[in-house]
Amino acid sequence: MSTVTSHLGVLPLPVARGGTGAGTFTTHGLLVGEGTSAVAALGAAATGTVLAGVTGADPAFTTSPSVSGSITAGTGITSTTGNIVASAGSINAATDVVAGGNVTAIFGSVSALEGNFSNMNVTFTSSPLLETAATTGDIPTGATGDTNLMAIENGLIMEEFILGAGQTIIAPRMSSTGLLTSLDLTNAEGAEYNFGAARTNSKFKFTANVSPAFFIELTVNAADIGGLDPFVVGFRKSQANDATLTNYTDFACIGARSTTAADVCVIQTQLNTGGAVITNTTDAWLDGTTKTFRVNVSSAGVVTYLINGIAPTATAAFTFDASDVVVPFIRHTFGAATPGAINWITLKIGLQ
Repeated sequence: MSTVTSHLGVLPLPVARGGTGAGTFTTHGLLVGEGTSAVAALGAAATGTVLAGVTGADPAFTTSPSVSGSITAGTGITSTTGNIVASAGSINAATDVVAGGNVTAIFGSVSALEGNFSNMNVTFTSSPLLETAATTGDIPTGATGDTNLMAIENGLIMEEFILGAGQTIIAPRMSSTGLLTSLDLTNAEGAEYNFGAARTNSKFKFTANVSPAFFIELTVNAADIGGLDPFVVGFRKSQANDATLTNYTDFACIGARSTTAADVCVIQTQLNTGGAVITNTTDAWLDGTTKTFRVNVSSAGVVTYLINGIAPTATAAFTFDASDVVVPFIRHTFGAATPGAINWITLKIGLQ
């Protein structure tokens, strides 16, 4: 029989697999057995704060411990078969909470301060619904500079900003490859897709040097890479939609740019309207193939890139200014007489 020693006394602590544990460590409210022993239950009297900052093996809860305070996992809390339940407090995964069962917040909250976290994770399987962004709430329109609202999967709303001389094909539709977002396939035309980039309260806005590290990741297939001028995915400063990419004061993105080089991946950045910096990564992107582009922004605003999970061969150093509010965006304009289709396959946005 192990014990939990609190500042209020000693509580009996059953052990599920036997043994007395490898020792104890001190918390603000409790001393908890650690090591390889499995803790069966905390008991009803455990109403304080349990800090599971063990240096050895994580304690394994094989039943359903319940606390009315909070659990902070400094190293990790592993629930192999049962549940971790916060009936009134909160569970904060400062490093990780690994749950074989469930992590349930009945009256409190569950927050992932670090570790893998995604606000959006969509694999496109159905066509979106569109209407104009105008207050008339009418059908979508394709004139130059028009904006449409696009309801995609998982209840998310994107905005479609029309580029070039206008579009007759307005609504992205599912193809056998993915979500066909290329619209008219006409030279010098295209679209930008975002989540209300002119608003600092848009769903996926982040603040450089304030927000935890964040990212955007798009898996995309393009039929003619040499016809993309450009195609980009990344982050830009929260500003009104503009027909010219370089009119945004700050941006960092990756994709393709035929006027730089055909059939390669290209990075484009600009800081404080200082002029666009174009970097040829020298990494190939061949016609009709699929690429996964990921743009990571650290908590300090430092931008890095991945192509199919690997850093580009040649890259560009870039850091957003502190307190810059930035938003994710995807944009294409064609630079060829016979452009090819663009299909989105998956899109992820959130905290790293």
